[in-house]
Amino acid sequence: MKDSFNALRIVNKRAKLYSKNSDNTSKLRSSALYELKYNALLDWVGHTDNIELHYIDNKKYYCFYYKNYSFHVPFDEIYDTLPITEQRVLHDFESNSVLSDNTYRTEKKSLTYLYNEHNLNANNYLLQNSSFETYWPYLPM
Repeated sequence: MKDSFNALRIVNKRAKLYSKNSDNTSKLRSSALYELKYNALLDWVGHTDNIELHYIDNKKYYCFYYKNYSFHVPFDEIYDTLPITEQRVLHDFESNSVLSDNTYRTEKKSLTYLYNEHNLNANNYLLQNSSFETYWPYLPM
């Protein structure tokens, strides 16, 4: 699963980069990648070391821990009841993800890996009325 977690980490970084752009294509892609992330984490919940509830800046998040990886998901994005091991308030929280444009080089590799290994297709999470340019051309539509 290490390769899966690493691929998801790259996808998460790319979603953050897309979210910082103001164009519609980037916003749609960011939303799709976050949806892919949420679904992957729910699919992999049996592999977690633990799940915590974190309060960051007055917002509630699930934090999924997998060995050397952790992923935050807004509490409202998960509709299942999850086994929480601990609740914590995090002050001065900063993501340990370093954002850079070099994640673009691994975006294709990561999305292709997640599709091939877990049948997680980022195109499936785009809004149905998305423009053709929004889709990832190397994934099935």
